[in-house]
Amino acid sequence: MFLRWRGTFAAVALIWLIVWPQLGWCDDHEDIFHWVADQMQIQNAYALPVIKMVGRTELGTLFTSGSKKTITRWVADHGQSGAENLMNLYTNSAVGLFDPKTCIVYVGNFLSPCRQKAILAHEITHYIQYVTSGPITGGGMVSEMILMEREMEASAIEQRFEEKFCADIELALYWESALTGEMIYFP
Repeated sequence: MFLRWRGTFAAVALIWLIVWPQLGWCDDHEDIFHWVADQMQIQNAYALPVIKMVGRTELGTLFTSGSKKTITRWVADHGQSGAENLMNLYTNSAVGLFDPKTCIVYVGNFLSPCRQKAILAHEITHYIQYVTSGPITGGGMVSEMILMEREMEASAIEQRFEEKFCADIELALYWESALTGEMIYFP
């Protein structure tokens, strides 16, 4: 029994020694903001946006209220029921958003801590895109392409954040739970 406990303790300690140096980095909003700016190769200093952690219902309401032009376009393209289906899909899957009218970043408080930070990195990317390049104006194909480019950049930064800061932590927590018999779930 003692040898099994000692082996479990040694394995968990080794995993945490590997992961521990990353736990302190990008723990607060300002660190994440600076990491994102570095990833985007931004040299100028910009103010940290207001950041709010909100529930799923509030996030859905914010998304819907900020999407009136989008809904109008969807109705024209897909009909009323198609537009409603799309809006429901987006509203139910929203995990964060940047509101360009208020310059507030919203992130779902229902996500795991590291996922919240990765989504925050994604939304901060949108904030920096907005303050450095301005809003996307007009309509048509050019606006859609700019929107797609911005979304691709934000998604790539989110993925880099998860790979750098979340994968090892969640792996370590998984092995700790496996070795100790406690189950830990990641939403």
